[in-house]
Amino acid sequence: MPSSRPEQPDLPATATVATRSAGILVAVLVLAEIVSAFESSMVFVAIPRFMEVFDASAADVGWTLTAFLLVTAASAVLAGRLGDIYGRKKVLVLVLALSAVGSVVSVLGDSLGMVIAGRALQGVAGGIMPLCFGIARASLPRERVPFAVAMIAGSALIAGAAGSVISGVLIDVADWHWIFVVAAVFATVAALVVGRIIPRDSAPAARPRVDWLGAILLPIGVGAALLAVTEGNKRGWLSSPIVILFVLSAVLLASWYGWQRKSASPLFDVRLLARRDLGSAYVITILLAVGVMGLTPVLTPIILQTPVAAPVGLGMSASAAGYVFAGSAVVGFLAAPFSGKVAARFGAARAVMIGTVLLVLGMSLFALGRGSVAGVIVSSVILAVGTGFAYTALPNLVVESVSAERTGEATGFATLLRGTFNAVSAAVVGALLASGIVSGTTYSTSGAYNLVFGLGIACCVAALVVTATLPARRLTDETASGESASSRDLVDKLDGSNTVKHITRSL
Repeated sequence: MPSSRPEQPDLPATATVATRSAGILVAVLVLAEIVSAFESSMVFVAIPRFMEVFDASAADVGWTLTAFLLVTAASAVLAGRLGDIYGRKKVLVLVLALSAVGSVVSVLGDSLGMVIAGRALQGVAGGIMPLCFGIARASLPRERVPFAVAMIAGSALIAGAAGSVISGVLIDVADWHWIFVVAAVFATVAALVVGRIIPRDSAPAARPRVDWLGAILLPIGVGAALLAVTEGNKRGWLSSPIVILFVLSAVLLASWYGWQRKSASPLFDVRLLARRDLGSAYVITILLAVGVMGLTPVLTPIILQTPVAAPVGLGMSASAAGYVFAGSAVVGFLAAPFSGKVAARFGAARAVMIGTVLLVLGMSLFALGRGSVAGVIVSSVILAVGTGFAYTALPNLVVESVSAERTGEATGFATLLRGTFNAVSAAVVGALLASGIVSGTTYSTSGAYNLVFGLGIACCVAALVVTATLPARRLTDETASGESASSRDLVDKLDGSNTVKHITRSL
């Protein structure tokens, strides 16, 4: 039975790791996470082409997104926990390899069903981020961990935007198959680099059993909820299929929670939720996922591309709107290193607070300046910086709250929450915008947009209040000082690699 005693964060001191070696390690982990972010966004611009090629409806083609999302929900928690038990490098290479296979399945498929099957297999990439966090914490000097976590998380922002841009170019100049070819090559290269560069981590001396029942109940329960959310607007929120899915989800998730409390080796120790630090980190994650981080990716393109004849709309082209979105993502990525530095010096709670303050300001300016291109761009830049701080500091907040051997488990659960409530947010935006439609048109009223902005601002303010209750705390080393085994392995691995020596000399 897992101990109910609160865990204290610990991290082996790895002060002897060379700065350049640590930098190379972070670069490799960023490369791995870029694969996940690229695959999550690569098919957005391909949906119209899929509808044309396969003569399918938008609802049918939408499964290329839904299938990926459902598997990602399972992989986020399971891969992190398996990495904690069997070794994070081994599981990360496996996840990248399976992701590459999924891309190949989609490339070779001659039907929409095959493309969807490949996308489902690609969804295992959802486990990449928590595995990267675990590797960073186990291998790097304590003072470099917040920066590394921030860079890994921040890379998802820019890679997600780049995924849509690159896919759009490939579809325009070549064929839709090429987006999967690029994804397959990308994932394969990342798997080879990880296998070559990342040191092998040791499994726990007393290896716990994998909670396979929990691994089944959780993704099915979350998947049922996500399916209900994604289909709710189309089928009706009170329709029998949607109600059944919500009830099924509630029963499965309640069963999962009860099983986690009794399991000798739980997939996620739910007792940790009672702790103020980790519980608060998850609450903030949910609030921001439902709020700005979930709203703006949906809301901004709608406002930019809606005709100026509508109550709210700027009439920009899809490509111009894409450049605005990509530019904002770059700004958010550039804020990630500063977030990591703040977290390392003052604690992740302070970095999250800076981010949420900027998000409140940016969302308020967005609401006021939505009628002009300049207003939207200025507010988007502020929102991007706030997102860069908050998005990258939240994983650090989780890492600070748990012991090193539970990093994958805890950050995987946070990834699951963020993805789940981002999907909830997208459905809520659709419902709120549909609540007020100008008669005789498909345009939402200004009042409907006010509801969306109000929700975003309220969630940010709530997140700020929760963040303000957290103490300023940095990641600390409560173990005996000295070089850890993972540190020695890292130095040996990096110094023994001719490739890395060449890279290091070049730098």
